[in-house]
Amino acid sequence: MPERADMNASEALAVLRLVGECEELWADPQGWQRHLLEGAVALVGGKTGLWFEADPHPDEVFDLLDSGWNQGERQHFQAAWAARALDFHPAAGAMIRAFRGRDAVTRERREHVACRDWYRHPAYERFVKPAGNDDYLSTTVRRRDRQESAIVVVNRAPGDRRFTGRDHAVLHLLGTAIAERVGVRLATRRHRCLEGLSSRRRGVLSRLLAGDAEKQAAAALGIRPGTVHDHVKALHRHFGVRSRGELLAYFVERRPRPRNAADPGTRRKP
Repeated sequence: MPERADMNASEALAVLRLVGECEELWADPQGWQRHLLEGAVALVGGKTGLWFEADPHPDEVFDLLDSGWNQGERQHFQAAWAARALDFHPAAGAMIRAFRGRDAVTRERREHVACRDWYRHPAYERFVKPAGNDDYLSTTVRRRDRQESAIVVVNRAPGDRRFTGRDHAVLHLLGTAIAERVGVRLATRRHRCLEGLSSRRRGVLSRLLAGDAEKQAAAALGIRPGTVHDHVKALHRHFGVRSRGELLAYFVERRPRPRNAADPGTRRKP
């Protein structure tokens, strides 16, 4: 286990800057998650990264996203994932046991599984090594808005230096800060967000958020005003609002609303 060390002020500021950048992408789950991964890998000097969420039952894992993998590495990893994620990884069981009953845990691979067991595991030769990975540093945190866990993993290639105590501190701060915001300030695919919108519809939304009227948006996008109007109505349905004002307010407030939430102003029957 590496000696724990405090991060310096510039490292802490870099983490907070990354969190702020993710908040700017709050309505685009894949956008902010990918930006988070790329930033995490850069902050601790990793090779590849993974983001995924899991509910309290280990068999359920979803919202998987990767960063830094080339096509061949991604194919190896996807094959492993298809074979059931928590079975193929030599340290998966230890990772789950270490987290149970806690709000946040940041560990490197050696704290989950001994080197002898790691390198002798059949899955290491079959999946981990071919993907160009070896050691990893993971932070697992309980999301504030539900019982699920958000997990960030940064991998290093064989022969790279070990993760340090400062690496632990940096990734732990990042994971904790993100967990406090997921579902509260950062949307997931379970919220009314940009996921599911075509590029054209996103373009119309962008023009509306910039202050354009429908005719101005049509001119800027090179389409008919009637087509823009149809997109606007579809955006109202997608985000569960009844007017342009409510749509703009949703993006100004930056408070993700669950997809199954009642539309604003809708009253429940007594």
